[in-house]
Amino acid sequence: MTNAKNESIVEDGRIRFFLPDPDGRFTAARLYQEVLGEQRLIDMARHDGGFELWLDRPAVQRMEYAFDVTHHDGTTTRELDAGNELTVEGVFGRKSVIEFGGYQPPQWLGEATEPVEAVELAVQSDRLAMSVPVRVWSVPGAPADQPLPLVVVHDGYEFETYSSITMWAAAAVAQGWVRPFRLALLHPVERIAWYSANPAYADALVEEVLPAIVETVPVDGRPALMGASLGALAALHAHLTHPGVFAALFMQSGSFFTEAPPGREDSLQAIPPFVTDLFNAASLADPVPAVLTAGVVERSFENARRVAETLAAHCFDAQFVAVPDGHNYTAWRDALDPHLTDLLARLWGGTGQRRSFSS
Repeated sequence: MTNAKNESIVEDGRIRFFLPDPDGRFTAARLYQEVLGEQRLIDMARHDGGFELWLDRPAVQRMEYAFDVTHHDGTTTRELDAGNELTVEGVFGRKSVIEFGGYQPPQWLGEATEPVEAVELAVQSDRLAMSVPVRVWSVPGAPADQPLPLVVVHDGYEFETYSSITMWAAAAVAQGWVRPFRLALLHPVERIAWYSANPAYADALVEEVLPAIVETVPVDGRPALMGASLGALAALHAHLTHPGVFAALFMQSGSFFTEAPPGREDSLQAIPPFVTDLFNAASLADPVPAVLTAGVVERSFENARRVAETLAAHCFDAQFVAVPDGHNYTAWRDALDPHLTDLLARLWGGTGQRRSFSS
């Protein structure tokens, strides 16, 4: 960020957001962000040929944002910060991003790897009455008939696109951090319905999707299961309702609601009773290694910590990690190493890896 008069700046622990509007094209502007509590839209004041807002720096190392502007005809659009060349792509489109001093992207990012042709599957599920798209990725150079450990990834296509998970996996194996393995990247056609503590989805995953993967590529041992947000919740739900299937859990920013967010009570109605029952459980079957991460400014932070504590109380080897970011795929990417790296190294063998981003 620069400190030109009409550009957003960062100085002395505060951030000045500025949206130029010298011709009066907009009637109002608001800052859109997800790291400053429940209020995602914050009004900006007209000032000096544009709209301005000063805020204290949040407790994160990077901040994604955009400007929501109102036009004279009453319509609204979302605009990037023209004074900030740093942007990031996400599921809901591109945003501007501030990287505060001390932030470092992962060291493995951008390392050259051999191209890998993934195996594409469309697993027909009777439980879900539709097919589940699956992309199976193997480490570069792995013989097709060699049994390898497997990580099953909820929202796997998005993790590949926005979190570079196959690039991390290739680097982890190439550096000897983890022994060679495969990724099964799952794409949820009906994400909210499937991932919201849905017994039909958990049954489909265990009884239909996993057998189809094993028929396609040889798998060594029980797979690990991971996901973020609702995908993390679905991972825990699948493990607890089908003990003996998964060897480890990696859960990021889990949607462990004891009360559904306002306006989403109907679509997420199965989650609060599942999480409440978890907290009140007298026992939990099949304790396995589990790592839970959560962004320090996330609404779900304390519940994620409590889930980790609950699992640990029931003999799970559970760890909780506070990540200096919010609820986004870059945060989840940055936490893959060392946290998923070390989990898999403990599970399958390898050297593990020290933290490769600043905390």
